[in-house]
Amino acid sequence: MADVCTFYSKIGACRHGDKCSRRHIHPRRSDTILIFNLYRNPKGSPQQIQHRFDQFYQDVFVYIARIGEIDAMVVCENDNDHLNGNVYVKFMNDTVAETVMNALNEEWYDALPIHCELSPVESFQDANCRAYDAGTCSRGGHCNFMHIRRPTPEVKSVLFQAQDKWKIEKALEKVAPDDPLVAAMRERVNAYERRQVEAKRRKLGKTEKTTEKKTEKKTENDVSEGNEAKTENDVNGAKTENEARAEDSQNASQTSKDLEAERKNGHGENTENNPEPKAISNPTNPTKFTNSTDSTDSTDSTNAATLSPTDAITTTSAVEKLFSRR
Repeated sequence: MADVCTFYSKIGACRHGDKCSRRHIHPRRSDTILIFNLYRNPKGSPQQIQHRFDQFYQDVFVYIARIGEIDAMVVCENDNDHLNGNVYVKFMNDTVAETVMNALNEEWYDALPIHCELSPVESFQDANCRAYDAGTCSRGGHCNFMHIRRPTPEVKSVLFQAQDKWKIEKALEKVAPDDPLVAAMRERVNAYERRQVEAKRRKLGKTEKTTEKKTEKKTENDVSEGNEAKTENDVNGAKTENEARAEDSQNASQTSKDLEAERKNGHGENTENNPEPKAISNPTNPTKFTNSTDSTDSTDSTNAATLSPTDAITTTSAVEKLFSRR
């Protein structure tokens, strides 16, 4: 007799299928059902994939919970054929599992018929690939253990809470459908739900207001920085203009002093401090002047002062501008 296939016993699926050399023992009664290849891995960004999976998880959960109470539900996202898109659902007892299996085998999902059977899986934790959860699975999508795709924690929590509420309401209706206490309890539950919804709305409103305030503050900071930069540029421009004016004034003052010295030397003023200049000793260069301290001395002592024509033009223009401003 062939040995029992451990993969089928632990995971409920084997990559060899019916051709496996080991025995696949199909359970007659079980708390767990397996829906083959129900989830199809979509393509897109991680956010889009998670959003679509949450919708899929909610659709399947709500439909099955109407038939029987769900204890646990997992979805595989392996790439291999025997695990890809498998949905495992565990119930409180085998009677509910069989009822749900029979109901689902008569249904269609996404234009395809549903194939469902009882599964020998007893523990999803033992069938789960822990290396995949840690991001270290070396087999990738072709691993023979479950690579479980999990819904958003909030979605899962809301679904199980809704199931508990629905179960309580059904039980109360069976016990005393017209009892005032039941109606009062139902009203209290509805009031609690309304408060929860209102709290979520307030929280969302606060988040939006905080975002708006941050945006406004950022805009104000940008405007303030722009004004500071503009003020700094204006100050720098004013400093540059004042420096230019001071430089022009200094140049004009120096030019006036130079012209005054030229006038004194050119008009033959003779004092003890400024003796009379002699005739030009170098007629070919009229910009060079020679001064003598004594007209009877045989030895000439020369003091040369140079002024280029370009400097003379610049000086004259500066003086004209200075007087025109005055």
